[in-house]
Amino acid sequence: MGLIFSDFIKRLAENLRNPLPGFDVQYQMAPVTRVEQLVYNNNDIPPKNSAVLALLYPEKDETVLVLMKRATDHSVHSGQISFPGGQAEPYDKSDEATALRETEEELGIDSSRVHVLGKLTPVYISPSNFNVIPFVGYVDEKPAFKPNEEVKKVITVALWELMKPNAKQIRKVTTKYVTALEVPCFIVDGEILWGATAMMINELLELAKK
Repeated sequence: MGLIFSDFIKRLAENLRNPLPGFDVQYQMAPVTRVEQLVYNNNDIPPKNSAVLALLYPEKDETVLVLMKRATDHSVHSGQISFPGGQAEPYDKSDEATALRETEEELGIDSSRVHVLGKLTPVYISPSNFNVIPFVGYVDEKPAFKPNEEVKKVITVALWELMKPNAKQIRKVTTKYVTALEVPCFIVDGEILWGATAMMINELLELAKK
């Protein structure tokens, strides 16, 4: 059974104003190495601020989540599935402004159309030394996506699909840092969704259940 969009948005907005599920729920989808990365890197380099947007929209009165697969390049998160978002710029007025700007740049979604509901628990990503602030928002109808060169493809998934008993799996992934690392993940559009994005989604799903 799907999540009725209007009902879900009202409930989610209320839940985001209450204490968040936080790290306990996020770490259910964390790689085993994540526990070793709860503090900033050993060089004591201050983390870079960044923000992402978990964007929702209605389709046949269901709640659909927007994701994207990043283009293959030499960056730390090359080819991975993520929320739209990125590093804060000096001209961004706030973390929310960063998330909206990056979403507009990467997916072509007019930021003035996005209704921001609140934010989830921040996640520190050790390999890129980013402190990521995840915002949650929605648009009133399915966007006309216009991805830029940073995006290999746009992926959309109904939230109820991520709540199925078999939605969470364990798979092996290989990155520039590790080989054949077993990680908890979601399988979305035939792709492995893991790491920080899976952690943030797990917290979002916990809020959806309340």
